[in-house]
Amino acid sequence: MIPLAIAILRSFLHDRSTILMASLAPIAFFLMFALFYRHIDSPSGVQFRIVIVGDKNPDSDLFSDAMMRRNDDHFKIVRSVETKGELTTGYLNYDAVVNLGTDFSRNNPSVEMISNTPFPGISMAFRTLVIASSAEAFSIKNPPLTILDRTTTGGLLRSSTPGIPVIFVLIAISSLVARGITDEESGLVDRICSLGVSRKKQVLARIVALTFIAFIQMFVIFIIAAALFSIFPIAIFSLIAATLAGSIALAAFLVTLAGLCKSRARFALIAPVATLILGTLGGGIIPLKLLPPAISWLSNFAFTGWTTVACAQSIGGVIPFQLIGILICFDVVMLWIATSFEPRGTSD
Repeated sequence: MIPLAIAILRSFLHDRSTILMASLAPIAFFLMFALFYRHIDSPSGVQFRIVIVGDKNPDSDLFSDAMMRRNDDHFKIVRSVETKGELTTGYLNYDAVVNLGTDFSRNNPSVEMISNTPFPGISMAFRTLVIASSAEAFSIKNPPLTILDRTTTGGLLRSSTPGIPVIFVLIAISSLVARGITDEESGLVDRICSLGVSRKKQVLARIVALTFIAFIQMFVIFIIAAALFSIFPIAIFSLIAATLAGSIALAAFLVTLAGLCKSRARFALIAPVATLILGTLGGGIIPLKLLPPAISWLSNFAFTGWTTVACAQSIGGVIPFQLIGILICFDVVMLWIATSFEPRGTSD
């Protein structure tokens, strides 16, 4: 038995790329999650973004200036001139909205505070911040401030919804791509080529089928989120476009990865690692807003990150033209690469 085990180990060591991936993957994931937990545990780990809205007047300016002077490692506070009627379209990206309305004054200090953060209990900290800012602005120790608290439902779910489908679609599509590699190794591709169907047409047909499956899976999750958890997309056509572009990117990338791996055994090792890394960068494991800055920055260069942010912005009512354009360009490149691999023993 020992000699057989040694022979198996030697066969593993013969595939250097496989050994490299198997050795580096645990280290990479440990570092990724260690950075996340250290980021959360650090005193300045999470910075909450707050926007002040409402009509401008001398008293509201005093209050806003006092509040913005409290910018630090924990709070990033900005002032907007938008009024209450536009609160639903662009402010879900903020952790809190402080709405001063149209008639805010020191004699009528009424504030509507809307908390969007997924962290439980943080709305009390926002409330304390508003009270302290009012006291500083008007030099009153106990200001007669009226605060109407409102918390958006499903803050954590809302921030996670666009990323969750991405990682699970990656897993599902990976298994289907692996089956395609098995078909290729069994000679099915060669037999189809003998019928006059080129390799490129087969690859494109496979990507179209996988894209359809990915799109349906992702959109069904968005429908469930709307039906059961009241997460209604505002820019519905933008969400469809972002989901379709992201689905093509997922399918084309995995088919390209399969072409690079050349064998099912190697794909079976590399695909889960790529899925977890890309899923993390897409916010499928941890919401993007909670990731450490370094990892969150890397998500700007991952197609899963583009897909998640584009879908999130569409749900919030913002049409992400730039991200959808980047995804389309990425799709074109991946389709070109995927169709460039020559099948074994067959030419176009």
